Amino acid sequence: EGITQGISQGITQGISQGIVQGIVQGEREFFLRLARRRLGEPDAQSLALVEAASQETLERWADQLLVVESWQALLATSRGE
Repeated sequence: EGITQGISQGITQGISQGIVQGIVQGEREFFLRLARRRLGEPDAQSLALVEAASQETLERWADQLLVVESWQALLATSRGE
């Protein structure tokens, strides 16, 4: 019984993590689509930062997207600049 419960909990946790990762990936793709339209194609370093960004960072950048003029200015908001 303990093994079955542990397996069930593991499956549930794995599914939950997968859902969260899928949501964040969708947010990342949508953010990149909008940012490319506003700021143009990102350089390799900017793209790598976006790909590695947390959900909170993506949301902060999305909030700033309409008021910045460059990828550098946008990404600087993650460092408090």
